Amino acid sequence: MSRETAAPAATAPARTAGLGERVTARILAAAWRRLAGPGGVVLASRRVLRVNASRWPLPARVPILETGEVHLWRCLVPEDEASLARLQRRLDGGERERAARMRHDETRARFVTARTALRHLGAAYLGCTPSELLIAAGPWGKLGFAGPGDAARLRFSLSHAGRIALLAFGLDRELGVDVESTARNIDWRRLAVRFFHPEETSALLALPARRRRAAFFLAWSCKEALGKAHGEGLGPVLGVRVMPLPLGDEPVAVAPEGEPAGAGWLLRRLRPGRGYTGALACAPGYRTVRRLAWSPQLR
Repeated sequence: MSRETAAPAATAPARTAGLGERVTARILAAAWRRLAGPGGVVLASRRVLRVNASRWPLPARVPILETGEVHLWRCLVPEDEASLARLQRRLDGGERERAARMRHDETRARFVTARTALRHLGAAYLGCTPSELLIAAGPWGKLGFAGPGDAARLRFSLSHAGRIALLAFGLDRELGVDVESTARNIDWRRLAVRFFHPEETSALLALPARRRRAAFFLAWSCKEALGKAHGEGLGPVLGVRVMPLPLGDEPVAVAPEGEPAGAGWLLRRLRPGRGYTGALACAPGYRTVRRLAWSPQLR
């Protein structure tokens, strides 16, 4: 459920049509860690990862990104060190140093995979080399391309959990993506009571027992995606009620209390793979979402 996200970027007549968190309040991050307990996370990599390839086709090359379109990429995190080493060589020096400092192999593998895909795809859209991309964090920790040139129309968001990373790209308007492993060993009931709106908690607990855990993770993923799209972390969007919305493949409009509906977001459910859930939040104006599978061999 990582919180890596972004906005502006670089130039060149390439794959864009025309061109183009740190702040999840510390208390939220601390609460999540405490409620995870001593067992922490049950790693999805210890289970067989089942994904529906027909929902996430592998293209022959990185396609052109049109205005009003979201390209949503799914990346599978390799488990063997040889594959990870090949990916890591494509990062810049600072990213390699950061990866080397990570104590947990699974965390490092997710970071390396997501950042390699981000550099690969960002360079393809902007018509530059991956090494030319400068990735910087804004005032609220939201990631963005800082160069080369002026590519302020290109927006992206990324998230990773277990053995899956998701990256979303669009033009002109903000967006946020989140993926959650539903195998996380946490006290989801306490999190819901503490951070959800009382009406959401009531709706959650009114569900059949077998559906509550999955519903919690979907609702949490929606709030994470909204926080990334908003750009200031979870704090401003925790009050947005996402339950009991009829979330599915079609987007649902949501807005923070006190804001007009037109100032809100389009929220849709994602199905990254068995044992995972996710959400995509977009500013109004995005009309289509194209799901794609990423491979390091893509041109």
